[in-house]
Amino acid sequence: MPGRPVLSEEEEQAERAGRDRLHAIDQKLRDLYERRAQALTQIHQLSDQQKALADQRAPKQAAVESAHRRHREISNALNDNRRARDAARKAVDEALADLREHRAKVPRVERARPDQLKRELAELELRQQTTALKITEENALIARVRDLHKQLQAAEKEAGAAAGHSDRGKQLEEALRTRRAELDAIGKAGDALRHERDAMNASVRTQLYEAGAIYAELRSKAQARGEAMTRVDTLSREIYLLESEGNRILRESRDRRFEAQRAVKDYNRSVRDATGNRDLLSRAADAQFEELLRRGRISLGGGSGT
Repeated sequence: MPGRPVLSEEEEQAERAGRDRLHAIDQKLRDLYERRAQALTQIHQLSDQQKALADQRAPKQAAVESAHRRHREISNALNDNRRARDAARKAVDEALADLREHRAKVPRVERARPDQLKRELAELELRQQTTALKITEENALIARVRDLHKQLQAAEKEAGAAAGHSDRGKQLEEALRTRRAELDAIGKAGDALRHERDAMNASVRTQLYEAGAIYAELRSKAQARGEAMTRVDTLSREIYLLESEGNRILRESRDRRFEAQRAVKDYNRSVRDATGNRDLLSRAADAQFEELLRRGRISLGGGSGT
């Protein structure tokens, strides 16, 4: 049966050093595997937290975008309201100017009123019919009646013009009231839009703050996840180097034992050959001795070869 591998003292020391180093590597690997597992667990937890935060952020982001769209709609509506208000103010100013101009053209009635003239005419006609007058008095009365008829016609004409002027004034006043009502309605609509815009601004600020807080937390989680991944990479490199070193030590130990086993096998074979055939052993020794002499490894003078 083959003999036990025999190692030199130097190789035995290397074996012991290798075993000690493998033990240290094994302990270090246990620690590194545990730390890497913890880092991987942290990465999975952070990923789950990021997903939960993203799910929370999505509806808030949608609400902010909707609020921004409504804010733009309000801004456009306010611009339209501003243009309508300016046009309404211009219309009010024009209506007011028309009314003032019309009032400045009020006809100055200096004649007696038609009803007064009619009463006087009725009195004169009654006097002419019921009273005996002298020729001169009757002529004067007739002349007065004629003059009153002329005055009545002029007064009625002037009264008609005054009535038309009054009607036109009422129309202008009504137009002014309508324009002012339109301006007030436009102003109230603008106030309502501005109030909604201010409320929307406050709501958008609140929503942006909430979305920003979630975004900041997402960035914090992403940074922590990146740091954990960096730790995993660092630990994996350390594990790889230690495992490579352990494999190298094991290969070196196997190589030493293989060489030792081969040497033992060669020795056992040479012993068997020597016991079986002494002449063959002697011839092999002589041949080896001759070869050493030829190479100068030994000298017959007792000194060592170079």
